[in-house]
Amino acid sequence: MFFTGSMATVFFVVNSTPDLTTIPGLSGVLHPIGILLLALLYVFRYVRDPHASELFKTAVLGALLFGSIFLLSSVLIIWGQETQGVQLATPRIIILTSTTGGGLFGLVVGHLYGRGKIHRKEEQSHRQRLEVLNRVLRHNIRNELNIAQGNLELLSEELPESGTDELRTAIKALNRLETTAELARNAQENIEAGETGERDLTNDLQEAIAEVRATTSCDRFTIDIAESELSVTAIDGVSDALAELIENACKHGSGDVEISLFRTADRGVVEIADDGPGIPEHELEIIESGEETQLTHASGLGLWFSNWVVEKSNGDIEFDTDDGTTVTLSFKLGEKTDQKPISRLEDGVPITG
Repeated sequence: MFFTGSMATVFFVVNSTPDLTTIPGLSGVLHPIGILLLALLYVFRYVRDPHASELFKTAVLGALLFGSIFLLSSVLIIWGQETQGVQLATPRIIILTSTTGGGLFGLVVGHLYGRGKIHRKEEQSHRQRLEVLNRVLRHNIRNELNIAQGNLELLSEELPESGTDELRTAIKALNRLETTAELARNAQENIEAGETGERDLTNDLQEAIAEVRATTSCDRFTIDIAESELSVTAIDGVSDALAELIENACKHGSGDVEISLFRTADRGVVEIADDGPGIPEHELEIIESGEETQLTHASGLGLWFSNWVVEKSNGDIEFDTDDGTTVTLSFKLGEKTDQKPISRLEDGVPITG
């Protein structure tokens, strides 16, 4: 290096020596070695994975595929440079580095593809199990329950009145089991395969009240429906979910079950209130966490089913247990909802806002 003139003009002169030519060669060797070590770490990391053989298969195929692509690309690039008169110093090292780098990239891609394939297979297996369970609940168990119920009822008619208490208890237990099986079937049909669409929340609520009246002895309702028709976005099963909550309120409350329907600026809302002891706190915590254990579990499918329907409908469900239980369900308004002023009725008097 030397300077000329008053202004600093700098010239660098580098003498090529045999020692400097070893640097590209060294880097060309270290690069594949580093990638090989990463590949070995990958093998050690996933060798105990339950899906190791499938993961390794897709990872190797990915490495071979992308390694070949990068190899071909580097060869074509070098050939193109040489045809233009550009002589590269270390073409073999470039090819080796490109190929091993492409192989590592392909390994990652292959691993991710394998994971996705395994996940899709597990989902398909999960759906298949649900379908089988649904068929068993729908046919086998239901048929056997009907046989048992029919025989017990015939037997209760033949026995003296004093000896039928145990039979009635058994019949009630079978009825509850049949209801649970039916609810599980509805959950599989409406929730697993359900798609959101516009539906009339007012009609769903009226159907739910009619169902509870027809299937139970409960008819203690104070009903306040502010909308003759209220379009919301939800899946099929809203009526069944409302019926479950209304029936639950009937069972645990001693006074009237207060049911109201109204809308806000962007939601259709249903409130169901009773004066009972309130849903146990541990059951609400289970529903909110979305996980049961052997030590903490909800008493039945009713709350789960209602929560699933609202969740799949992209709605909200809230529980207030300060004074009895008030369940509030809200759904997004549908496009068919008109733009009239927001109102609801209390004691027959319209209230705006």
